[in-house]
Amino acid sequence: MRPILIIFLFAAFTSTAQENSSPVVPKVQKQPYVDFYDDDQTQKYSEGMFLNGKKHGPWIYYYQNGKKQEESNYNNGKHSGKVTYWYDDGQRKAEGYFKLYFQNGLLTTLRDSIYRSWYPNGNQSEKGEYDYDVKIGEWSTYFPEGDLWKKVLYVGGAMHPFEGWNKELIQTLNNGNGILYDYYEAGPLKSLVTIKDSIINGLTQHYWENGNLKSEGTTVDIEQVGLWKYFYEEGEKWKEIEYEGGELDGAYRNWYPNGEFSVTGTYSKGAKNGKWIWFNSTGKLYMQGEFQSGKQHGHWLYYFENGKVESEGEFADDLREGAWKMFYKNGAKWKLGSYKKDKKDGFWQTFFENGTKLQEGNYTSGKENGKWSSWYENGQLKDEGVYKEGLMHGNWVGNFNNGKTNYEGVRMNGLKDGAWNYGYLSGKPREQGSYKDGKKDGAWVYYYEAGNVDYECSYKEGSKNGKCTYYFPHGSKMREEAYEMDRLSGASKMWNKTGTLISLRNYKNGVPHGKAVNYDDDGKVLNSMTYKEGARQK
Repeated sequence: MRPILIIFLFAAFTSTAQENSSPVVPKVQKQPYVDFYDDDQTQKYSEGMFLNGKKHGPWIYYYQNGKKQEESNYNNGKHSGKVTYWYDDGQRKAEGYFKLYFQNGLLTTLRDSIYRSWYPNGNQSEKGEYDYDVKIGEWSTYFPEGDLWKKVLYVGGAMHPFEGWNKELIQTLNNGNGILYDYYEAGPLKSLVTIKDSIINGLTQHYWENGNLKSEGTTVDIEQVGLWKYFYEEGEKWKEIEYEGGELDGAYRNWYPNGEFSVTGTYSKGAKNGKWIWFNSTGKLYMQGEFQSGKQHGHWLYYFENGKVESEGEFADDLREGAWKMFYKNGAKWKLGSYKKDKKDGFWQTFFENGTKLQEGNYTSGKENGKWSSWYENGQLKDEGVYKEGLMHGNWVGNFNNGKTNYEGVRMNGLKDGAWNYGYLSGKPREQGSYKDGKKDGAWVYYYEAGNVDYECSYKEGSKNGKCTYYFPHGSKMREEAYEMDRLSGASKMWNKTGTLISLRNYKNGVPHGKAVNYDDDGKVLNSMTYKEGARQK
């Protein structure tokens, strides 16, 4: 449960009393602070003091069972001085010290001086000393039963083991020479490291907690050298890597848990070099290509799971460069074109799976430029127009798959501008009008597919503005309205199919305003009412 913040405040202010009620100037604000685990404030979480909005002085943190978890001191919101930690049963866990320093002009807190820790059973776990958050001098570590496990000397941040024992309490490291054993908290062996002259030298092995070997290899003066082998937790081979002077250098091989190859290649001085090949978990090629000083360079191929090539092309300094080809899963070509510094550049073509062209055009620095065309799968031209720096610009024409015109108009910097015409699949007009900056502007006419006018309307900045007239399919008026920026304004009339007026309404700001009359099919008044700003008047 997240702690719930409860703060009790009081402020101590100092001021200079003036005869004529001078303002109080706060100098120090002390705020006792307590928060709880629960809404009922029965389980205390922490308590301490804020000084000018920052933790200051002694602070105590508690477990939910009421036992102390941490007791520490703060200065200006940062740990300063002694800090002690406890297990939830009250047994001491660790204690150490923090010291404030200025680092790069900022106040920071670092571990400093003596540090000690204990196991839950009360036996000491570790003891040593910090300086500027770095371990220094002799550090001793103990087994949970209380017996000495190892002694390590830290110099300049580097670890130099010089005494060590295994779990059978046999000394395996003496005067900086021998074997250093490390164990998991639950007891199993974690690592076995060969030490010579207090430096890691020789065989090094690491183990999974289940006892299986995790990795093994040789270390010389702390640096990995030669062949290192790595294993999955259940014992299967995972990786084989060659090192020189601590750097990856030589053959690299990687396997899936099922034993199939995953990756194979070569390193040179820590960087991939030469040919590298990747496989999927079924053993089929996934991708392959050349590296040069850690960067993709030269010809690369990528594969589908069925083994067919998905794409292929050139790299230069980790960037796609030159001709590239992409394919469908059946091997048919999909896209053909070129890259320049990892951006599409030059002529590109895209194809349907049956081999007919889908689209083609030019790129400049990754953006469409110049004439572009696209087709339906039957070979009929679909769209054709011009791009300018990735935006449609100039005249554009679109067709249906039967060759009839779908649309025709002009775009300026990607936005529709000027006269546009739209058609039906039959070839008859569907709508006609003009755009300005991508929004409908001026008179627009919409047609039924039979050819008669459906409705005609005036627009401004994409909104209906002015008169709009709607027609029945046979040609007579059905409705006539007036708008101001998409809101009804003025008279609104409706007729039946025979041309008789059946409704008259008036609007203002989109709501009924003024007289409203309904007529029967013979033109006689059925009822009449008056509205004011949307409200019906009695």
